[in-house]
Amino acid sequence: MIPILLLVSFVILLSCILDKFSLKSGVPALLLFIGLGMIFGEEGLFKISFYDFSMANNVCSTALIFIMFYGGFGTKWKEAKKVIIEASILSSLGVFLTALFVAVGVHFLLSWSWLESFLFGSILSSTDAASVFSILKRKKLGLKENTASLLEVESGSNDPCSYMMTLISLLYLTGEVRGSTLFSYVILQLGGGLFFGGIFSFLTRFLLKKLHFAEGLDTLFITGSVIAAYALPGYFNGNGYLSVYIFGILLGNSSFPHKENLSSFYDGVTGLAQMFIFFLLGLLSTPSRLVDAFMPALVIFLILTFLARPISVFSLLFPFHTSKEKKLLVSFAGLRGAASIVFAIMTIVHHYTPKQDVFHIVFCVVLLSMIFQASSLAWVAIRLNMIDSKIDVMEIFTDYASKTKLQFFEIPIPKNHYWIGMRIKDLLLPPNILILNIVRNTEQIVPYGDFIIQENDLIHLSILGNNQKLSFDIDMYLLPSKSKWIGKTVQEYGEKKHVFISLIVRKEKALMPKATLVLEEEDQIYFHKKEKNPPLKS
Repeated sequence: MIPILLLVSFVILLSCILDKFSLKSGVPALLLFIGLGMIFGEEGLFKISFYDFSMANNVCSTALIFIMFYGGFGTKWKEAKKVIIEASILSSLGVFLTALFVAVGVHFLLSWSWLESFLFGSILSSTDAASVFSILKRKKLGLKENTASLLEVESGSNDPCSYMMTLISLLYLTGEVRGSTLFSYVILQLGGGLFFGGIFSFLTRFLLKKLHFAEGLDTLFITGSVIAAYALPGYFNGNGYLSVYIFGILLGNSSFPHKENLSSFYDGVTGLAQMFIFFLLGLLSTPSRLVDAFMPALVIFLILTFLARPISVFSLLFPFHTSKEKKLLVSFAGLRGAASIVFAIMTIVHHYTPKQDVFHIVFCVVLLSMIFQASSLAWVAIRLNMIDSKIDVMEIFTDYASKTKLQFFEIPIPKNHYWIGMRIKDLLLPPNILILNIVRNTEQIVPYGDFIIQENDLIHLSILGNNQKLSFDIDMYLLPSKSKWIGKTVQEYGEKKHVFISLIVRKEKALMPKATLVLEEEDQIYFHKKEKNPPLKS
């Protein structure tokens, strides 16, 4: 037990470090997790022999539950409803057409059976939102024509459809379902998913507001609800993944206590889930078998990326008069990821022995997608002129909106403070800063525009917004006696030292650093550097 726990802890810690490295290097983090798994694998450095696909299926399926839930939870309905029709068509009919076109190409080019060809198309028909948005977030790329919202909703909602088609393909291959029962099965899948997702969302919101769980316990309650929202539909042949996605959307777009903490928690859980899925993918893989799997995987990847996905997108978005550039970007942004891996593992444990090496072929396709599409997505978006610098890509997520913080500050007004004698309305404050009240001689005063600030006043104010740290470091230099800069101007100091001066504090009084301001002994000069080299010492 101890060695297993040590291994798990080591993998988690190392994965977190690799994620940080990914942000700086630009290498997709999921690719690094795969590499980490391969290093630990049988043909890697640590020679761990792991072929328990049944255990891997349970772990990965559970991880996908929370990925699907958080995908829905983070979808901002205000933005999603603008593209809901296009996204719904792409995530349903688009998934089917993609799988069908892949099946046709694979059948004729690789001479596989129709059912096995369609099985591969179904497994690889869903797209991975996490991979796309990790790129967009990291590079802060806002996309024109509501493209980011379209990709988010489509990617988040097409996994249930891909799962359903994969399961139907397996049931056909094993003889468990026939054409006569197919329609009723589809109705149960979709109806069960929608019904239970809606019911669990309503009950969870109701109980959260009525029972007032302690902070932390509410997170556990929602976690239990997520698991139940997946498991209960499955008992009635409903689509559990669709259920948790609907549950996530409805819950994420409603208000309840401690919602911000919940967003942070599931952000971490989802990240951990992705780490484990891709680590297990690397651990389960056998690099020597990838050689045989590479050529069929390359054929499938080319069909999928340059034929099946573009044909589906262009044909289905044609009625919406969407620009060619948007269609091309949506087509190219169809990265394959965690869901495809989970469905491939599910295929292996589903009492069916495929003629093809499903796992390693899907492994190669996902690998090619991350290497080729992920690395060039930003470049393609720029080349298609689909970048809008005025758009904040983060605004399409509810978790981002929930992190809009209201911060409170207390400012004492000491002797010689430059606000003394000024009226409230004359203070040059940003619009997101609000003076709440002023304490004067233990009396709390609600200030008005002509209210005059006095010495020893205590000002309470709030700042609304997602306030971030400066992208540069502010340094302070105390001007000593006998400094050659005493009597010189701010402009002369800044030009000689190659710095931008932000503030001068003189005898507890803050001064604006005007170019003509003359420096005096013991002035506190706040600055940041124009260059990497620090300013010369006096």
